[in-house]
This record gives sequence, structure tokens and C-alpha cells, in this order.
Amino acid sequence: MKKTSTFKYQVPPLYLWYDRDCGLGHKLRCQTLGNEWLRRGGIVHFSGEPTVPAVIVFDDYSGVDADRALWQCANLTVVIEDRPLADLITCDVLLNQNYGAEKLRYNTTGRMLLGAQYFMLRDDYCTLNVKEKIEVFDADAQDRKLDAGRFARTVASAEVIVCSAGCTAHEALYLKKTMLLRLSAPNQLVPYEALINDGYALPENSDSERRARSDKSYISKVKNQNIIDGKGVERVVDVILEEWERKVWSGND
Repeated sequence: MKKTSTFKYQVPPLYLWYDRDCGLGHKLRCQTLGNEWLRRGGIVHFSGEPTVPAVIVFDDYSGVDADRALWQCANLTVVIEDRPLADLITCDVLLNQNYGAEKLRYNTTGRMLLGAQYFMLRDDYCTLNVKEKIEVFDADAQDRKLDAGRFARTVASAEVIVCSAGCTAHEALYLKKTMLLRLSAPNQLVPYEALINDGYALPENSDSERRARSDKSYISKVKNQNIIDGKGVERVVDVILEEWERKVWSGND
């Protein structure tokens, strides 16, 4: 069923600017955001520059804050950031959808959306009906061009997920999978430490797979968690549209 916007103004165009040289997660979360925008009746662009006031999403590591500030003058700007930065981030909305991000304090002009309640779960995970089972799935060892739907089904079929502390870890969290984490990049440090310290994942090591299969207290905690409910992208878009409406109103004052 198509979800319509409840806002007074027409849903503005959405421009998604992500760094194609960064990890696959940047592309996938932008696509997930774009899909929800389409469901609200908006238009989505993955390239080009706005010719009318629009929402611009910056999801990259190479952006210059002064450049983003210029775009903010006529548009609503959203920055997706998963690093714990101290530098000023000029935007209208700042999003860090990772587990544990709510503990961070950003120097930003924007409204902050921090933590796994804003995790933008891909549509592939919301309609899974998987019957087959496999013991262990190492997500990082897969071909980066693996079909997204097939990847999601494989994650859902595995008893134990081995992965980096990025998007796949949060997808495994949604599916309530026992999880062995590896730290693959500095920007993953916050969710890596938070998931392990809070008992929702184990660090990948020589005996962690055995514990993931046999530690009943760990398995019980994982199975009973409900940290990611699949509604994160709706919350994100709701806030963006709220801020858009606020900006339109203030411009008409």
C-alpha cells in the first residue's frame, strides 16, 4: 500500500549524493531512503544538481562543510555521517543510523537523528520467507556484486553471521542472529564496541563460533532483543519532511 505524505506542501525532489568510492553501504542506504521517498510521492535523483528548492542528502567522506553550507541556503540539506567527528557539520538534519551513535555528540547546526531506531532497513529484509538453513555465513567474503535479494535471503538462512560492524551487522540484528563481528574500518568502531559491550555480538576469534552456538545466556539475549523494528527509514523521512515544512514556513514569514 502506498504511503502518502501528510504534509501541507508537495513532497520536494530528493537528491542523493554519495561517494561511489566508499563502501557499498553508502549506496544501499541511499537507495533505501530513495525508495521510501518514492512511496511518499516524491521524485529521486542520484546525480545532477537541483534547479528548484530540494532536499539534498550528502553521504560521503570527501564533502567540504563550506560547500554544504552554500547548498543549504536554498535547499534542505541532510548529512549522513558514521564517524565521531568534532568538526562543524553544517546541515538541517544529521543522521547516524548506527547502534550506539546516540552516545556521540556532534558539533552541528542540524537536528540530530542518532542510533539504531533510525536504521534504514532495506526492503529486501521486510518480506523474507526463508526455509533453507545454513550454519555460518561470512558476509564480508561475498562478491560485492551479489544480488541484494539473494544476499538478504542468505543472511536470513544462516544460524551465525560473520561480518563487519556496518549495514550487515544491523540487518543481522533485525533478524536476531547470533553474530561474530570484525572491525574492518575506523568508522565502524562505535557500533563494533557498542554491540559487543551490550552483549548483542561477539568478537570474531578462535572460540567465538563455539560460544555463539552454545552460550545459552548470549543466545537468549540476542533472540529476545527488538532493537531494529524496520521502521527507521519512515522515521527519517518523517523528520526530513517536518524540517522541510518548517523551512518553507520560515521562508514565507
